[in-house]
Amino acid sequence: MVRTAVTVRNIRETPVTLTARLVGEHGPQPVIAFERSFTADLRTPDSVAFEVPKEMLKDRKGKQYIRLTLHGGSEILSESEAIKIK
Repeated sequence: MVRTAVTVRNIRETPVTLTARLVGEHGPQPVIAFERSFTADLRTPDSVAFEVPKEMLKDRKGKQYIRLTLHGGSEILSESEAIKIK
């Protein structure tokens, strides 16, 4: 289970999207494990929790991490450090 809190401000025309990518120590390519869009400002932190499906981890070797990214359109607004999950 991955949990975090998100605060988003100054949203204009483009929605802001929180994306959680599963990133492996030895590849393969990152995979989107979770995604949520925000279309209005959040004045207080919004709790976000999700589980990475076991099928997604099944054939991935080595350590696995989640990297959270907030982006508005093509612009990256914020990115977390890698969070070890396996």
